Amino acid sequence: WLLVPCFLLCLGLALLKRYAEIVTMRALLGPHRRVRAYAVADSDRVALYGGLCTFLALLPLAVHLVLERPLHARYELAWGVLALLIVWLGRMWLLAGRGRIKSDPVTFALTAPVSRTVGILMAVAMLTAT
Repeated sequence: WLLVPCFLLCLGLALLKRYAEIVTMRALLGPHRRVRAYAVADSDRVALYGGLCTFLALLPLAVHLVLERPLHARYELAWGVLALLIVWLGRMWLLAGRGRIKSDPVTFALTAPVSRTVGILMAVAMLTAT
């Protein structure tokens, strides 16, 4: 059950990278250019599929929290982690749409102060929840 969310999250991050490239190229070269195998006009589709994959990857975590509630001592903190993930991933897609992600999204996430803060909050919540 862990393989599918990992695949979806990786696919979503790959599409996020392509979307960020398309947005950057659209601003530099105009709306009728191509970025790798994608036309600039494909940016809406790439964003739709990437966002869908990214957020569908979180669905098994939510299902696990609903089905395995008695196993968690501090159940509410685990939901907090899910909420932080949703906000963080949504922010990444928003920044990509604004053209603020110029490189790999993982590199951007590791260097952005907000991402570090969210990562620390998620680690603290998970350690407290167990």
